[in-house]
Amino acid sequence: MLRNATRLRHPLSTWLVVLALTLVTAGKAVALSPIQESLSQTIESLTVPPTLGGEGLTDLDLITDFYTRREFRPAWTDPGKIDEMLALVERAASHGLRPEDYHGAKLQALAQQYRSTQNPDDALTIELDILLTDALARLGYHLHFGKVDPRTLDAHWNFSRELGSLEPVIKLQEAIDAASISAYGQDLFPQIPYYRRYRELLTQYREVARNGGWPNIPAGPTLEPGATDSRVPLLRRYLVTAGYLGADDPAAGDTYDPALLTAMMEFQRLHGLQADGRIGKGTLEALNVPVEARIDQIRVNMERVRWVFRDLDERFLIVNIAGGNVFAYDHGQREWSGRAIVGKPYRATPIFKAEMTYLVLNPTWTVPPTILRQDVLPKIRNDPGYLAAHEMDVIDRSGQVVDPGTVQWQTVQAGGFPYSLRQRAGPKNPLGRLKFMFPNPYSVYLHDTSAPELFGRAEHTFSSGCIRVQNPASLAEWVMKDSDRWNAATIAQGIDSGKTETVLLPKPLTVMLLYWTVAFDDDEKPIFLKDVYNRDAAVLRALDAPFRFEPLSPAAGERPPAQPVEATS
Repeated sequence: MLRNATRLRHPLSTWLVVLALTLVTAGKAVALSPIQESLSQTIESLTVPPTLGGEGLTDLDLITDFYTRREFRPAWTDPGKIDEMLALVERAASHGLRPEDYHGAKLQALAQQYRSTQNPDDALTIELDILLTDALARLGYHLHFGKVDPRTLDAHWNFSRELGSLEPVIKLQEAIDAASISAYGQDLFPQIPYYRRYRELLTQYREVARNGGWPNIPAGPTLEPGATDSRVPLLRRYLVTAGYLGADDPAAGDTYDPALLTAMMEFQRLHGLQADGRIGKGTLEALNVPVEARIDQIRVNMERVRWVFRDLDERFLIVNIAGGNVFAYDHGQREWSGRAIVGKPYRATPIFKAEMTYLVLNPTWTVPPTILRQDVLPKIRNDPGYLAAHEMDVIDRSGQVVDPGTVQWQTVQAGGFPYSLRQRAGPKNPLGRLKFMFPNPYSVYLHDTSAPELFGRAEHTFSSGCIRVQNPASLAEWVMKDSDRWNAATIAQGIDSGKTETVLLPKPLTVMLLYWTVAFDDDEKPIFLKDVYNRDAAVLRALDAPFRFEPLSPAAGERPPAQPVEATS
């Protein structure tokens, strides 16, 4: 019965622990019933890639192992379970997934035929049974890991997609045997409040789309608060439709009144814009994003949450690169947040996971090769006083300080540069007074900054790869809260000493650098952010593509650099 040939496995087959089963009971061969024999022969006839009734199956090993374990008895004999599974497939849309990826239309047609036939034949019974099993396996995997494999879109991706000791064949059977398949599968998708809010927001915006969407606001001069403009009624209708202004607002006419101003400033805040109420080009562009595009944006970010939000540590840090924010969580509760400055689009901060192990008070900064070549050497050649003005030392390969006057700056090249340039700790140091270290291949870390005024700007992509964080001393206090020695007072004393000091964490802290273009504020209001690294399109294309096993290749210009970035300040 079992094939002897080794087959290539899709990642879903990590669900499998291949079982060397033979159909024996107490040493005697099992006599198969006609339906069992038909099911066995159907599975035996499947080829790679497997299809049944025109529908592609997820994994032939999975189907074979599941039904072998059952001695080829059909699994879906309870009509109530069939109906529940059909409903579960339809509800895949509430997760931003496509019911057609789980044989939606085919299963509905087969189930209707099955119900309407007094004595359905073996072929109908078997086709429905196998496709229901395949739909459950595929949907369960997608809810747990996401439909899209992020490793096909991002060469830096290092989050796990392993199931560990979980045996999917057993989990499939447990789900089918459970009193409620839906209830049994609740723990498959992320059980965090924000995932619930994504689903609610998706439902809300789909309702807006069904009702015709929100109006387009015509171009024109910047609309100032208090002004009279023919576009104001459209703006008022937009803000009511999108939920930023109450439907009971009695105002009318063409005047940009205080109620509209309050709602408009809230819109701007929740779209990563300068919240001044002035409706210029940038705000107008955000207003005129169609609701259908916002729906896709929500779906993309639900997928991103499924990629990472499982098996989390009790305490962890998240950097949302797209939003320019750092968040600290303890037992699922957000306990700290702050603004962040991340990499410019051409020096993008990579997405990855690592463990923070130590802090550095009053860090020095060694100029990385890229910045040495592109920025610092040209400035030294043009300004002999550059090194002194920036409190930089020239260090030779033995670690000794070298007189910069002995270096031939006009001819020396970055390639093979026999020195390193190190900026002393102090207020001019671009790392500021604190550095948070989580060793990684990109030399990316969180740090203070000598330019805190940038946190007041709506834009947040100014660095060369590393993450500048607002209120770093406060973050250090949270990071070290389990320490016997380090607290707000001792951290402040260490910084004020001016001495460079390495501080080990009591235990490693997980840091996740992520990329979400839809997030939520502390009141769970949705924040729609600019796709600063142009990543959404590749995820959406893969999410909307028909289910297939081959890696999805992002279009040119939508995939981040495959080479490791070199982190700088």
